[in-house]
Amino acid sequence: MLKHELDLSNQGEVSERFNANFLSRFIVRVASNLSNLFNRILPSSVNSVIEKRFEIPEIFTKKISQNNRPSFDVIRASVNLMVAGILISFATSYKLPLSTTYVTFMVAMGTSLSDRAWGSESAVYRVAGVLNVIAGWFGTAFIAFTAAGVIAYLINISELMIAVLLFFAILLLVRNYIKSKNEKDNTVEEILTQAESSSLQGVINESAKNISKVTNRSSKIFNNVIKGLSSHDLTELKKNKDQIAKLSKEIDNLKDKLFFFIRNLDESSLSASNFYINLLGSLQDITQSIEYISKISHKHINNNHRKLTLNQIRDLLAIEEVMSELFETVSTTFKNKSFNEIETINLTKNKTIGSLRGKNTISDF
Repeated sequence: MLKHELDLSNQGEVSERFNANFLSRFIVRVASNLSNLFNRILPSSVNSVIEKRFEIPEIFTKKISQNNRPSFDVIRASVNLMVAGILISFATSYKLPLSTTYVTFMVAMGTSLSDRAWGSESAVYRVAGVLNVIAGWFGTAFIAFTAAGVIAYLINISELMIAVLLFFAILLLVRNYIKSKNEKDNTVEEILTQAESSSLQGVINESAKNISKVTNRSSKIFNNVIKGLSSHDLTELKKNKDQIAKLSKEIDNLKDKLFFFIRNLDESSLSASNFYINLLGSLQDITQSIEYISKISHKHINNNHRKLTLNQIRDLLAIEEVMSELFETVSTTFKNKSFNEIETINLTKNKTIGSLRGKNTISDF
């Protein structure tokens, strides 16, 4: 909950957790039209004075790195604490039922709106986040109320229901524990990060990490596709399909932030922006290709088509071997930033292409 609050009230650019919906778009559109109306009505001198009140200090924008910047400044933090504290103490003194979490959250959202933390680039996502959180609270309250009523009714019918309900509760707890443990052991996420350097060399060094992560995750996804296709395992392919969709979304998020990346570059760093744009395009091509392979493989099994023959499985495993070698070479090279070994990657790539051209298995099914 605290993470949601800090992200929704952040003065800078963060990875938006919520998707825009029709209600958030409508609210933002109406608010923007009202703002434009007031801008036309008010004198330009008044607008200039208002604009100056929202200028961000130079120390906040330049001298603090993106990772170390606070979510908001000291003034807004003080207002959040003061207003939330007053409301909570006032309601408590009158013995009113009050959710302190709800109060602190809504105070933070109110100061974010008035402090222009919600700009034109983030408003629809932030408003959608607030609506989702509020709806989640009321939804949880309704579900808890209904579930409590049903359980009380069952216990009222027979006291034996207590043992039955306890059994199902323990069963669910054990199931969730095993599931979460397996996911933690089997899923090692390598989240992609946005480049923050303003020089070409800095962007190259930062982007090398993303290249290594994408190739490493793509290799795992591709290997799982071959595994699921060979064993006719629909569950494996469905899980794999979700993983590639997640990777594709991360790259799309990086592309969505291209505007902020280019805006923060120096005027002399045009080559850095060209490099970064081309890099993201190449990474997107890789994920789209893997996503297509995963999609058609899942479709093949999901539609109950015939299983692959032994020769087809043997050829797929041979393809997996050469592709794994290529992915491993690329991942290791960029992880270690051994850019002088890129020629080795080209040789491995040509070897892989030659091996793939000798296989006609894919066209047989």
